[in-house]
Amino acid sequence: MLGVSMKIHAPIYRRVSRLAALVVAWVLVAGASAQVRDGVPGPALIEKDGAAERPALKEVPFLGVSTHRADTEVAAKGKSARGTGLVVERVMVGSPAEGILKPQDLLTRLDGEELVDPRQLGVLIRSRAEGVEVALTVVRAGKEQVVRVKLGRRAMPPLPERARPALP
Repeated sequence: MLGVSMKIHAPIYRRVSRLAALVVAWVLVAGASAQVRDGVPGPALIEKDGAAERPALKEVPFLGVSTHRADTEVAAKGKSARGTGLVVERVMVGSPAEGILKPQDLLTRLDGEELVDPRQLGVLIRSRAEGVEVALTVVRAGKEQVVRVKLGRRAMPPLPERARPALP
């Protein structure tokens, strides 16, 4: 009798598990995108005098890419020395990098300085002025090339000390 009831309930259990997984995924996506407006993640709320408020946006130089560190697999393929470099995750539509950089490009240098961390790229971009042309060393399809990108300007939240910058 126990074996029969398990056979009857197994398909229901699988459907409920799938539904629960979909609900969890939806909540995570909805929660992650709740702070995004116009493609720019919003700053976290700060409590001040008992009221929650957002820090002011600041106009900063802007490249328009999201990156992550190159992993050991990328380094093993000979695309990056010692695992350095940043892999482009996405290029923002309408950004200075659009049409120049592509997802999966490996950024190894910015104006000759070796890139090792996404925060470093954000700091380097924000330390320049709008309209300045930067030289990026890019490895694409196994071939290294230098591309030039003229930085734009965009209102962004201030960089938290330990957080990853959003779209430098």
